[in-house]
Amino acid sequence: MIAGALRYERPESLDEVLDLLAEHGSDAAVLAGGQDLVPQLSLGTASPGVIVDIGRLGGLTGLRALNGLLTLGARVSHREIERSDDVRGRCGLLSCAAAQIGGGPQVRNRGTIGGAVAAASPVYDYLPCLVALDATVHLASKERHRAVPVGELVLGAGQTAREPDELVTEISVAAAGGGQRYAYEKLKFSDGCYLIAGVACIADVDDAGVPRALRIAVGGATPAPLRLDEVEALCAGNELSDELLAEAAVGARRAVAEPITDALADGRYRRRVTGALVKRALAAVAGGGGDSA
Repeated sequence: MIAGALRYERPESLDEVLDLLAEHGSDAAVLAGGQDLVPQLSLGTASPGVIVDIGRLGGLTGLRALNGLLTLGARVSHREIERSDDVRGRCGLLSCAAAQIGGGPQVRNRGTIGGAVAAASPVYDYLPCLVALDATVHLASKERHRAVPVGELVLGAGQTAREPDELVTEISVAAAGGGQRYAYEKLKFSDGCYLIAGVACIADVDDAGVPRALRIAVGGATPAPLRLDEVEALCAGNELSDELLAEAAVGARRAVAEPITDALADGRYRRRVTGALVKRALAAVAGGGGDSA
């Protein structure tokens, strides 16, 4: 092979993929839907020696519900998540987020949940939802298989605890029970624009609609998805009145201590927007939107 040339491999089994990752380590880049890697190659921000195309691995495309868990293979597309009856019925938050992914049908048809998780980009929609869902990411290498909570896997913008020889194989979440409501609220400036800020909220509510427990996570505003523990504690067990929603918005802005500033938005703006989105997501939950069976 010519020095500096890019090598392309398209293995047909998981074992072959793991062999290639073990051999090449950080010099290898995994290609699934290509919505993250291909733009990086075009811009020159990624320069792997080997591309490992996992497009022939049918075992990573499954969607299954078993024993109270919904498991999604890494190659399941955004469009499949948006349209799946299993996802809508058991984990409506993910379906809601998938439907809002920007870039049009071509992106949602090609992009995959495993690629989005592995990329760990703060401007992708799934991460705050998966953190709110307490999702688990399954990783495989030649030496071991391990399961890591998504909140522990993502360390920062583009940074994860995944080892160079590991492949994201699937993501699992607990299926929703009765009385659970959800909302995903986001801000973007156009359909093709990346996320400015997004808030995922899941609430277990009583018969009167009062949240017994909540899980709220922020994406886009911070390098890694942020769980709003103090806001959750503030709202749990209380009627979501206008006064409480305003207090929750203040708490959310306070929690976003180190917001991202980039070409899309100033950090101070992202902080303010996060407060507004938290208020909007809680109001949606209080209003009964996003009921899960």
